[in-house]
Amino acid sequence: MSRRGFSVLELVIALSLLMLISGVMFVLFNTCSNSFQLGMVRQSLQGQLRRISTRLARDIRQTSFHTLSVNSDTVNVNLEPGTITVARDSICLAHTSSYDAVTGQPVWNGYTVYTATKQVPRGQLISYDVSSSVPMCAPGVLQQELDDFNNSVLSYKMLPSVKAQLGTSKTWTQDVHQFAVTKNDADQVILVRLGLRGEQGHTQNGRRSLAEAAEVVFRFKAENTWPRL
Repeated sequence: MSRRGFSVLELVIALSLLMLISGVMFVLFNTCSNSFQLGMVRQSLQGQLRRISTRLARDIRQTSFHTLSVNSDTVNVNLEPGTITVARDSICLAHTSSYDAVTGQPVWNGYTVYTATKQVPRGQLISYDVSSSVPMCAPGVLQQELDDFNNSVLSYKMLPSVKAQLGTSKTWTQDVHQFAVTKNDADQVILVRLGLRGEQGHTQNGRRSLAEAAEVVFRFKAENTWPRL
């Protein structure tokens, strides 16, 4: 009985088939891996949006529309196919922890600041509390300190801010793409457009190969009606 081995042609065909099957398996694995990673990024962004919206809603609803000030700012972000300009605003609002026993009016005793940093391509959303320099029973005092926020906004956006109360700073996310705040004076509501952008995966030519974005628009109404500045 003669024993015959594989010919060169048979070996080439077998190796070619093995390489083809391995290539198909690699593509399928890479596609599934990318989809899983994007799903994890998407889930993380949505969770961050829920946490931020819950806290913003609480703080804005507890303040007065007239004790809230917005400072607009922008930054240029390089995204394919070109550069776009996005908002990185800051918002300052008075907060209260008690009410006057005689009048029932809120005693405003400080401020909460939310600011989006200007790092690119993604910034941070940070909040912190600011003490009032004087007791804030008079509307004029509120106006004076809100004017300070507008006139010296750089001292509020510089991190760590010299205005922040010790131990009150909190970083809500490091994936900010856009943070745009608009005061609607006609309806006395606050519109907040918050966009987050997450990146995951291996780098290709210096760029991330995977990216996921999530953006929502919140409509908040300040429920305290005093004071009217």
